[in-house]
Amino acid sequence: MAEYYSTPARVITYTGVRPGDLNLDDTEGGLTADEKLEAILEMWLGEVKSLMDRFQGKEYEDPVPEGIHNIATRACAHHVTNAKIRREQNIIRIDEYAQRSIQDFVLSNDIREDLKSFESERHGWRFA
Repeated sequence: MAEYYSTPARVITYTGVRPGDLNLDDTEGGLTADEKLEAILEMWLGEVKSLMDRFQGKEYEDPVPEGIHNIATRACAHHVTNAKIRREQNIIRIDEYAQRSIQDFVLSNDIREDLKSFESERHGWRFA
């Protein structure tokens, strides 16, 4: 079974995230900023996999459908976006008076809808 769906490289390509976006830098004698970014993305992809598996009631085995990799990439992108925004500010200003806190939904409604398209597999149903 896969440790996570998608890959850090896919998330980086999709989001354009760079180590500086998350305030990561090289550590003398330690990990490079790029290695730190990859480690964080692996951790987040593991969390996304756990959420997706729980939502679906199953774990996907090799070969994992490309659609599942796509959904994991997009869900991890939510992590990236939330982390970037939180480092800048917790409140989003809509106009002069309205404010709202950022939402921490990793499995957004759109992502949940896409996961539902794989639901038939969860119940063993097949459509020709």
